[in-house]
Amino acid sequence: MAVAKEHLGEELCKEISGVGEINNVAIRIRAEIDPYFLRADNPEDVRVSADLGDEDKRLPKGDFGDYCPVTYVKDGWLAKGDP
Repeated sequence: MAVAKEHLGEELCKEISGVGEINNVAIRIRAEIDPYFLRADNPEDVRVSADLGDEDKRLPKGDFGDYCPVTYVKDGWLAKGDP
């Protein structure tokens, strides 16, 4: 950490605990570096498509609809996404 602070400056370095489950560590890191990172107040309230029954309204798709945004950004072409 001292080397990073020396080269980058004190204001650009932040110490983040890496202790705990990998998902929790990733959330802590992203929350520190991404000012627009949103998290649910109560993770128990989060619904995913797999939680919905046939009669429930489907969750909205992203800007790419049925297509994979990762393939588009990485390879520059549209491919059907994997649900």
